[in-house]
Amino acid sequence: DFSANRKMIHERILAANTPALLPTLSLFKDAQENGINVFFVTGRPESECDASRINLEKTGYHHWAELICRPQE
Repeated sequence: DFSANRKMIHERILAANTPALLPTLSLFKDAQENGINVFFVTGRPESECDASRINLEKTGYHHWAELICRPQE
């Protein structure tokens, strides 16, 4: 469901309750099992980075190398 404006998307991100995409989570776990450091690079601004970090943890993403968000302008 991609029918939302930027304000609605921002509110959803800050709620930190988005489910994991299962194929992506599986790839993440496979990478970790094979000793690959995982970095998340997102276009989300720094103001959404903490919520993104929380959401990743809640949905099964643990022990990644780094989460890189877009600096505030």
